[in-house]
Amino acid sequence: MSNTINHRIYDFLKEHPPFSFITKDELLIIASQISILYLESDNLIFSQGEIPPDYFYVIREGAVKLFNEYRSDKILIDICDEGDIFGIRPLISVHQPYTLTAVVSEEALIYKIPTSFFISTMKTNKSVEDYFSSSFAGGIRNPYSSFNKQKAFDYEKNKFSDSTYLSEVQTIQFNTKPISCKIDTKIKDAAKIMRSNNVGSLIIVDESFKPIGIITDRDLRNKVVGGDVSLESEILEIMNSPVITAHSQLTASDLQILMIKNNIHHVVITKDGSANSEIIGMVSEHDILVMHGNNPSAFIREIKRSTESGQLRQIRVSAEQLVKKYLDQEVSISYISRIITEINNSITSKAIEITMAKLQAEEGKTPDVKWCWLALGSQGREEQLLRSDQDNALVFEDVNEDEYEKKKNYFLLLAKGVNEILNDCGFGYCPANVMASNASWCLSISQWNNQFNKWIYTPDEKAVMHATIFLISIRFLEILN
Repeated sequence: MSNTINHRIYDFLKEHPPFSFITKDELLIIASQISILYLESDNLIFSQGEIPPDYFYVIREGAVKLFNEYRSDKILIDICDEGDIFGIRPLISVHQPYTLTAVVSEEALIYKIPTSFFISTMKTNKSVEDYFSSSFAGGIRNPYSSFNKQKAFDYEKNKFSDSTYLSEVQTIQFNTKPISCKIDTKIKDAAKIMRSNNVGSLIIVDESFKPIGIITDRDLRNKVVGGDVSLESEILEIMNSPVITAHSQLTASDLQILMIKNNIHHVVITKDGSANSEIIGMVSEHDILVMHGNNPSAFIREIKRSTESGQLRQIRVSAEQLVKKYLDQEVSISYISRIITEINNSITSKAIEITMAKLQAEEGKTPDVKWCWLALGSQGREEQLLRSDQDNALVFEDVNEDEYEKKKNYFLLLAKGVNEILNDCGFGYCPANVMASNASWCLSISQWNNQFNKWIYTPDEKAVMHATIFLISIRFLEILN
């Protein structure tokens, strides 16, 4: 009977890292050392400040919430479910207390794995050791990654103070009574609903109270007041759809990133996080700004308002201070990289906008062909935490031969201005001159095709390097007409 249980434990563990990196014989031995816990909802597993026993945990069934207890508050750090590991403090630092509290949130079956036995496996299996090292460094999981599910293990140091407390890692208090209307509501009636409830947004719902659209004050100004759509029309004519939705357990940082990436200011909260479930609330950008002033959304907003490179330079300096604060609090690198990527991309986009406006004002020049700015290197890989040197390129649509030089000269001038602004912001010029202001990196579609053919079919050391830069680190940052 015991052997059967061991094999069942083995069959489960082998499907989940880091146990999937362990040989069958060794994993069967580990399985034989495991104890099994059955716990009901709200059962306490361990408390912040307790000295850990000689084991850590793996969830077989159910779910566990991890909290950081700060003063009188319990800040939700993460939710672990099937296959997730938690309570690894004794693997990292012997006799040091837990820095999180673990509570069962759904009836759970949990495996207790002796650390004294497992440490020997870590020492002889580099893949297992690397897994725990990366997970330990990663901190809070990246909820948008299906291939790198890193959870918050119990190593969130209790460094919180009034000056450094990070509200980004806690769930946000959202409006639980958002105002809504049906899809056949007339625009004038929807406007009256918004006015009477003193709100700037309105969710359009179906019969099951599922979100199918949203309108804001901006939609009324741009589409109705401007005269494009009649007040007598139905709300369908101006609503934004599909609705961007989220789960109630997303952190403030998650919601910030969701808003930034979708260029929106409101997120609808639903029971399961999808648009196919009932609405339970609404979060606005203002709600997040109220929580904390020095945040990514504020940086993006200031970037959009900037008119010259000095302002962008100061924002980037402030962003680095934000990175330092994140690192001091051991926030996940995945969070930091996604936020800084969006800030850097916004700075680049604004640099393009400023340069285009300058060329038009001073020389009357505008692009009248489709083109695209390409972010390469660390920016293209979304790894540009610090201000590295620039790697970028530009591609524009094919034009008649007699127009080619004129078009290319415009884009070279544009790229030169953008590269200068980015350099002023601290992104140094590329030593290898892999920049859009280099004529070799500012080409039409046909010329880029020819360039790729040359790199691939007649490769030399430099050709391989250039092709690699494109194939593993390209990001299409701006596509404009």
